Amino acid sequence: MQKSLELIRRRDALLAQRIELGISPGYDSSTIVAQQQLDGATLDQLSQVVEAELKAWQFPESQRVFFELPKMDISVAGKPRAANGKGVRALLHGAFSISLMKYCRERARAHPGFLILDSLFITYRDPSDAGDSAIAHTPLKDRAFQSFSAMPNDLQLIILENVDVPAWLEGQPQVTHFTGNAAVGRAGLFPK
Repeated sequence: MQKSLELIRRRDALLAQRIELGISPGYDSSTIVAQQQLDGATLDQLSQVVEAELKAWQFPESQRVFFELPKMDISVAGKPRAANGKGVRALLHGAFSISLMKYCRERARAHPGFLILDSLFITYRDPSDAGDSAIAHTPLKDRAFQSFSAMPNDLQLIILENVDVPAWLEGQPQVTHFTGNAAVGRAGLFPK
């Protein structure tokens, strides 16, 4: 009973501290940290790295990338990431994640130096709207793979995808095709 009462007292004390700090329920700690540490100059520098990544991919209208702090998300050419179809949202999320890794490494900020992206090119196999379909008919996928292959050796990017890699990349040591069949090639990510 004493342990249970102590836990309740401790919880109440922590809730009181949150109120004292002006933190409303549902407000997570990562948002608090971001708002305290991300000034306009930092966000602008990060936005420029995202913009450069999108330009390397030849993403349509990739100029004017902004990080919107209240939404904790990016907008491209004045259009919020959330206002796009799932394929474009996936591409923009991937570009942001890769850019954040590069940004942190270039400035000696904490980052593990590796990133795993799943279904980055979903727009190529399952377009959900006109924006996704329009992107699927651009060289973006090939340009993105070129950008990935030029990534510095101290960064690692793992892309789990259900689309074919460009012909020039097939057979390269950094490409592993999972066949789903143990008798042919490599069946999956985890070997038997």
